[in-house]
Order: sequence, then structure tokens, then C-alpha cells
Amino acid sequence: MGRGLLLDFTPAQIPASVFIPFLRDCDGSTIGCAVRALGRIGPSAVSAVPDLIDLLHGKDDIIRADAVWALGRIDHAADEVIGHLLKILREGDDAASTAAAAVLGESGLSEVMPPLFEAIHSKNNFVAPAARAALLRLSRCHGLAVMPNGVAVRLPREPMAVDICTASASAPLDLRHSVQKPA
Repeated sequence: MGRGLLLDFTPAQIPASVFIPFLRDCDGSTIGCAVRALGRIGPSAVSAVPDLIDLLHGKDDIIRADAVWALGRIDHAADEVIGHLLKILREGDDAASTAAAAVLGESGLSEVMPPLFEAIHSKNNFVAPAARAALLRLSRCHGLAVMPNGVAVRLPREPMAVDICTASASAPLDLRHSVQKPA
């Protein structure tokens, strides 16, 4: 199975079941091609999620990062997927952690904001910026302004109609511990 075969197809042309057996191949490039193909197929490749999760526990960082990306394209908001992505994010030292930050930022879930806030303090030059971008995306999605100290303040829906003296009446959210869902 060469790379050329997988690069020029549309999701409707090849079902996910064709690629799943290649996830168990011994050759890393074959596995990588199959993972990327499943990611391109997207949500209709949901049957591959358990196998992609298994790849997250492998030693090849590139395959792990590709599996994170594919899971994000297939089913990024599933509880099981989020749990694995958070674990990888907390590892914080490789391409898979960087990919996990990006996918978590696309999840739209406020529950992933505290771990992303922790990750912006990563010493890894790739994980920290990815976590910052993810946190920014989520804060905009939830109408929050995240301060450098980890406190998130809910932004008013119509800023011009709010008196600056009463804007602080809503309690700030502390991302270092938990995030409240928007009302």
C-alpha cells in the first residue's frame, strides 16, 4: 500500500473498513497512511476509533500525533476520546501532545480549558503555543476572557450596554481548578 494510493481519494470513494486492518501493520509508513486516510474520511470512520486509541499508546511519536489528528477529525468530542487526549496533553513533551492541544481546542468543551491552561506553562516550545491557541479558541467560543493568572471572566454579550462598574458583578472563573459552563 503506497502513499500515492491514499493521497488522491475522497471520503465517499473508500469506506473506513478498508483502512482499519492496516492500522495493525508492522510498517510505520503503512500505519501512518492508514491513520491519515481515516482522518480524511472523518465522522463516518467512527468504527476505527478503538484502533486509533490503541495507537495512542505506541512508541512512534509521529503515528501517535497522526492518530490524535484523525481522532479529532472523526469524533473529537466523545468522552472516551477526550479522556485519552487529555492524558496525552498532560504528557506534554512530544508532537502528540501538541496535536492533542489543537484537537482539544476544536472540541468546544469548556471542561478541557483547565488542562489547556496548565499546558500553556509547558517548557515544550510546541505544546505551549498550541495550548495557548486552543485556549484562545475555546475562550472565544464560550464568551470568556482568560487572564494570564488563569482566571477567566465571562464577557457580556453586548459590551456597549454594560456599565463598567457592574461588569465585575459576575464571579470570575478560575481555570486552575474548574470551568463553569456558559449560561
